[in-house]
Amino acid sequence: MRVDLDGTGSLDPEGEPLTYQWTLVAKPQGSAAELDDPTSPRPCFTADAEGIYRVRLVVNDGKKASLPVSARINALYGRLSNPISSDDYRPVAQWGNSYLAQNEAGKRLLYLEGDAYQRGFATGKLCARAVYRMTHDFIFNLIGDMLPLVGIDLDPQLLQNIVRFLWPLLQVIANSNMDAVPNEFLQEMRGMADACRQEGYQVTFQDVLTLNLGFDVLESVFVGFAALFCNEFAVSGSATRKGRTLHGRDFMFSTGGDVFSDEALLIIHNPDNGYPLIASAAPGFVGVPTALNSRGVSCGMDMVASVLSRPIITGEGTLLLCRKAAQFGGTLEEAVDLIRNSDRAVPWLYMIADGKSGRAVVLETNAASLAPPEDPFKAYLSRFIAGLLKILFPWLPQDAGKSGSTNQAVPGPQDAELQAMLEGEGDIPDRNGVMVRNMTYTDPEGLVDFVRRAEENGNPQVGLLFPLQDESYPDLVAMTNHYILPWKAITYPSQGENKVDSIWRYQVMLDLLREGYGKIDAQRALWIIDFLNPARCDYYGTDTTQSVKGHHVLMDNAEHKMWSLHGYYNQPWSYADLDDFLN
Repeated sequence: MRVDLDGTGSLDPEGEPLTYQWTLVAKPQGSAAELDDPTSPRPCFTADAEGIYRVRLVVNDGKKASLPVSARINALYGRLSNPISSDDYRPVAQWGNSYLAQNEAGKRLLYLEGDAYQRGFATGKLCARAVYRMTHDFIFNLIGDMLPLVGIDLDPQLLQNIVRFLWPLLQVIANSNMDAVPNEFLQEMRGMADACRQEGYQVTFQDVLTLNLGFDVLESVFVGFAALFCNEFAVSGSATRKGRTLHGRDFMFSTGGDVFSDEALLIIHNPDNGYPLIASAAPGFVGVPTALNSRGVSCGMDMVASVLSRPIITGEGTLLLCRKAAQFGGTLEEAVDLIRNSDRAVPWLYMIADGKSGRAVVLETNAASLAPPEDPFKAYLSRFIAGLLKILFPWLPQDAGKSGSTNQAVPGPQDAELQAMLEGEGDIPDRNGVMVRNMTYTDPEGLVDFVRRAEENGNPQVGLLFPLQDESYPDLVAMTNHYILPWKAITYPSQGENKVDSIWRYQVMLDLLREGYGKIDAQRALWIIDFLNPARCDYYGTDTTQSVKGHHVLMDNAEHKMWSLHGYYNQPWSYADLDDFLN
C-alpha cells in the first residue's frame, strides 16, 4: 500500500524557502518500508505490513529548524477502495425465461436460460446494442490499440485504414477455424446474431465468431503481440480463515476505447446441457474471460508468449475454452482434460480451482501441435510455418512440427547440463502441449542454485529466462504472464519489459498473499486482487474515474459467489450468488 506524505502546508513567517527532513521513526515488525526521498516536500513509502507507522517532519529556513511534527499512520489491510453493491437485481427487460436485471447502483446482470440458440437469441434481444458495440467498436478499437504495441506506430488515419483492411482478414481466419468450435457455441452465436438483426442492429454470425476467436487470431500472428496482462491466484485450506477455496483474478485487457467498460456485466448461463455458471464478461462474448460453475469449478486464463505457437490456424480459442471448462467441467480433472484435449494454437496460462476438493492448478500451455492433421492445406501451411520457426529458433525439437508433439523445447548445446539442472521436474509430463503446475510444486534445487549463482555473478538475465516459483505454501498457487515450469519458460521469446513487469506483479501479489496467509477471507482476497487499483497504486496513474482495464474478480468456489469490479474505478463492485438464481 502506497502512503503519500505532504509537507507543503509548512510556512515560514518571513516567506523564506524551506527545506524538508522526513524520518520514518517507527514501523511494524517485519516491515522493510523506507521513504523514497526524505528531503522531498512530498515523499512516499510503501506500507508493506499491517500496523502502525510513525513519521516525523522537521523544516528549516536556512537559519533555524522547526520543532518536529509527527504523524501516526495505521495501515489496515482489507479495506476496499470501492464499495460492494447489493444483489437486489430487478428485471428491466425479459425474453422468455431470460432477463436483463439491474441493481440500485446501476450494475447489470444478464440471466440466460434454455438451449444454446435460445440463450444466444436472448442475449441479442436483450442486449442488441451492446453486442453491436462489442463486435464492431470494441474489436476495431482493440486492433488499433494493439498495433502500436508491436511496433506499427502510424498516424491515426493510416492506422484506421489498416484496421479496416485487417478486419475482413480476421473474419476469414476466424471462419476458417469454425470447425474447431463446438456446435453448442456456434448455435449460441447464430442465435445472438439473428436476434440483433431483428432488433435493427447489423450483426452477422461472422462478427460474433471473430470477436470470440479474435484474441487467438491476433496472438497467432503476432507472438506475444502486446502487453495484455493478468494476475491470478487461488488459496484454500490453511491459507484462508474457513478453509474454503477462493479464486482471485485481475483480467487486465484493453477496453477497446472503453467499450468493454461500458458494456461489462455479470452473465448467468442456466443451460440445458452442462452445468450452470456465472461469468464476468460482456454481451457478444460466448466465450468468457472468468467463470465459476455450480459445481464449484472456476477458470480464468492469462496471456503468455512462446515460440511454440501455430499461426493462423488458431483452433478453438481461449475464451471458448474457458467457457467449455466451466460449463462442462464438473471436477478439476474434467476441466483440465477439456483444455488439454482441445485444439489450441497459441500459448495461454489457465488457472482452474475446485471448491469441493480445495485444489487449484495452473496449466502452462503452448500450441497443442504445430500442424493440424485434418485438413491437408492447413497442415501444409502450418508445417511451412513450423519449418520457418526451426530456422529462426534452431534449438526447437525436431518433432515440433508434428501433430501430437509434446513440444518440449530444449536448448540443444546444453542438453545434458540442463537435464541435470532440472532433475526432479520429470514428474510433470507434457501432454498435448500442457504441463500442470499444482499447489505443491517447487522448483528443482539445481535450477534455484543456477539462478542464484548467476545473479551473484552479475547476470540477472538468467532469472528472467527462468523466473523462480515464489509460492511458499502448499495451499496457494499464483500466475501472471510468464511461465514458471522451466521447460515452458525456455520457449518464451522475449526477456524485455513485459516479462519484467509480469515478474514484478507476480512478486507483489505473492507478498500480499503471504502477509495475509491464514487470515484470508473474501474481504481480504478482494483487497489483494484489487492491488493495482489507482486508489492504491500508480500502475495506471492516479485517476480514480478511469475505466477498469478488464475486470477484477473474486470467486468463492465453495459457496458459488462472484464479486466483480468492472466498468469504471468510481463505481462499486458487482456481487451475485449463483445458487440464488438457480433456486
